[in-house]
Amino acid sequence: MRSRSLPVFLALVTALAVPPHAEAQQADQLSVGARVRVHRLNGQPRIVTGVLVRADSVGVTIAAPDDSSPQLITAADVARLEQHVGTRSPGAALGRGAGRGALAGLALSAVLMGAALVTEQRDPCRDCMITSPVAAGIVAVPLTAASALIGGLVGIGTRERWARVPYP
Repeated sequence: MRSRSLPVFLALVTALAVPPHAEAQQADQLSVGARVRVHRLNGQPRIVTGVLVRADSVGVTIAAPDDSSPQLITAADVARLEQHVGTRSPGAALGRGAGRGALAGLALSAVLMGAALVTEQRDPCRDCMITSPVAAGIVAVPLTAASALIGGLVGIGTRERWARVPYP
């Protein structure tokens, strides 16, 4: 029984950890007027989002929606350039976030269970009504459920999809 559950668990972890195909692809072409996000090496703010005015070997010029004058970010200061490729549906964002939250809860539960097993082996409790591993198992279920719920709520808040664009 145990030998069958490990491959299923590993397949589930792999499916939830690998980003969807559309996000893994880079944007085909960066065109003027596209919504972009620049991660800066130095300066504030660290992430600048706006409409692309120009991108060349000198730098990236972005017009922020709240600012009338375009901002030049030099090529040496660009850590990463991303183009907006759409938004996830609320259901997809909820599912993705819940899956990641459940994985985090399962990982934390596994650590908790491992600690309980080590504790039980080192100092077994002979007259306890509930042993450490049983208590850890009881705590693991609501812990995983709560982390999936929190992950789902975070996922709904992060619906935008960005693709990295190669920049010199």
